[in-house]
Amino acid sequence: MNRDRNKKKKRNQLPLRVNILFLIVFALFSGLVLRLGIIQIVEGDKFVSYAEATENVVAKTNTPRGAIKDKKGNVIVNNDPIFNLVYTRQPGISGDRLLEMAELLATFIEKEADAVTERDKKDYYIVSRGQDNLINEKISDKEREEVGEDGLYELLLEKINEKDLEKISEEEMEVAAIWRELNTGYSLSEQIIKEDVTKKEFAMINEHLSELDGIDVQPDGHRVYPYSDTLRGILGETGKIPREKKEYYTVRGYDLNDEVGTSGIELQYEDVLSGVKEKKKYVTKKSGDVIDDPDVIPGKSGNELILTIDMDFQKQVEKIIEEEIRRVPSASRAYVTVVEPKTGEVLSIAGKRMNGGKMVDDVSGTYLQAYQSGSAVKGATVLTGFMNGVMQPGETVYDTRLKIGGLQKGSYRNLGAVNDLTALEKSSNVYMFYVGMRLAGYGYNCRCWTGDKSGEEAFTYAIQKYREAYNQFGLGVKTGIDLPYEATGYKGSTLAIGLVMDYGIGQYDTFTPLQLAQYVATIANGGDRMQLHLVKEIRESNPDSDESGKLIKRIEPQVMNRLNATSEQIKRVQQGFYRVTNGPSGTARGHYRGLNVAGKTGTAEVGKKGSGIENLLFVGYAPYDDPEIAFSVTVPNVRKNAGNAITHKIGQRVVKAYNDLKDKPYKLNNHGNEDSTSSGSEGD
Repeated sequence: MNRDRNKKKKRNQLPLRVNILFLIVFALFSGLVLRLGIIQIVEGDKFVSYAEATENVVAKTNTPRGAIKDKKGNVIVNNDPIFNLVYTRQPGISGDRLLEMAELLATFIEKEADAVTERDKKDYYIVSRGQDNLINEKISDKEREEVGEDGLYELLLEKINEKDLEKISEEEMEVAAIWRELNTGYSLSEQIIKEDVTKKEFAMINEHLSELDGIDVQPDGHRVYPYSDTLRGILGETGKIPREKKEYYTVRGYDLNDEVGTSGIELQYEDVLSGVKEKKKYVTKKSGDVIDDPDVIPGKSGNELILTIDMDFQKQVEKIIEEEIRRVPSASRAYVTVVEPKTGEVLSIAGKRMNGGKMVDDVSGTYLQAYQSGSAVKGATVLTGFMNGVMQPGETVYDTRLKIGGLQKGSYRNLGAVNDLTALEKSSNVYMFYVGMRLAGYGYNCRCWTGDKSGEEAFTYAIQKYREAYNQFGLGVKTGIDLPYEATGYKGSTLAIGLVMDYGIGQYDTFTPLQLAQYVATIANGGDRMQLHLVKEIRESNPDSDESGKLIKRIEPQVMNRLNATSEQIKRVQQGFYRVTNGPSGTARGHYRGLNVAGKTGTAEVGKKGSGIENLLFVGYAPYDDPEIAFSVTVPNVRKNAGNAITHKIGQRVVKAYNDLKDKPYKLNNHGNEDSTSSGSEGD
């Protein structure tokens, strides 16, 4: 009986479950039908539009370029907030409608017509006078039949003559200039109609935006320079993409009307400073009409650069150069480069020259112009002798005039017995001549070749060995400075024993003031050639504050190479440099009293023999026992005996200026790091 009851219970449960299942299926089916109805009836047009969509069109909006600051956080380059009148071209808009907008805008803004070309005038003349009317007036039925409908416009352009264009009034030219800009842009891309609109223009446009399809006023910025011309030649310029670089930038996502760095740091760090544009992604129909509101991808301001330079020190250096050039009548230009020898940071880089009685900036001369450097490179010559085993520390030679064939070569006077230390102190040419002769395998005493090479082969070998050694100091090669271009100097090509001898006294190849600074820094720090650099940090922009944002990258010191010399050999040259400024016979004795400077003087006769025109140089570092700065001073093309002390006067004042600023600690800089540093002669 229980078994019968259980069977009956199971039979009753089965229909109930089936009914519930049917009910669920019915509900789901009803929902599906309802959704299909909504899609088909309510949202049908929308989805048909999406089905017909052919592409995503992206419109971009400029973002502010990153600022450039000095090591203290002082702003060197920034953006002056301005407002630009921009137009986003609407799909399918007619030329007549653009003309209406141009005429309306001409009542609100002033627009120069300088950029309007003859072709622009013809296009404007056609749209303003009516294309159909002009075709009927100027083109015969026979001509129309010959060119066909596709060739009518080009033929009409040919028919528009100078007399027609003279009918365009001066007032119309302003309309033509605006119409030209409106007509230039691509569909859904922004085109600047006018930069830096006035407050009055801004207000007028704003009141009539509903009548101006695609017109907007957007914030932007012009580069401004709070320190005026100071360091401008290094900072560089911005401008439109150069014609020869269009492909380079377009493949990197730039628009052809974008502003980019065109020189200096602005060009070198374009990818850091440029930022990321705001993007609006539109979906369009085949007809070009926009479907729905765009998706907006926010942009990002360019990142900031923090330089290694202290602008207070930079201004002092530029002032010193100007004053000392004016003090010496025959001096027309001078260059100074100051670097941190242990890190390669450029602390100051400056150049000035007289031009038509006016002092102008010539900082590019520090790295784009090369000069014969005279005895300033004798430290490299001594170490070249050591590194090639042709001279030994402490070895003595007798300094007197040398006679080789018809040549007579010597120092500014006979100096007697000299070794490496006294040769640097007294600036012996003869000691350096022996280095060159021995590199070539030429024996002075026997007037014969002592090695396995002779003649031109020996000269070539000696010059090669010189250059290999000099390159280790950064002489004759790029310093690695973070600038777009850098000269390496002129390499002599004539070969003779006398010229091999001249190489060691800086009278053969030429070197830039920047290379000379790297050379003396390499000696100062004990033999490491540090890559020179102007940028210390890259940081995020912080538009809402004067302080810089988060650290992105710190430029760490980079050793480019190590001198192939022992520490003891390098110390010998350091000692020789100290004797130049402090020794009893030093060629710069007395000029750096109390400043603990070591260095080397240089004089190179330039121009025609006997012209009396010289390059004057000094390379040095301080303090001698723990160098903080290394520097080069170059004063080219000065009349002989005009005042060899000009290089020392500049060098002395530069070291004093550095010390004065170093001894004045400053507060936390605006990127949050505590920093207490800003960070009578004979011969040559």
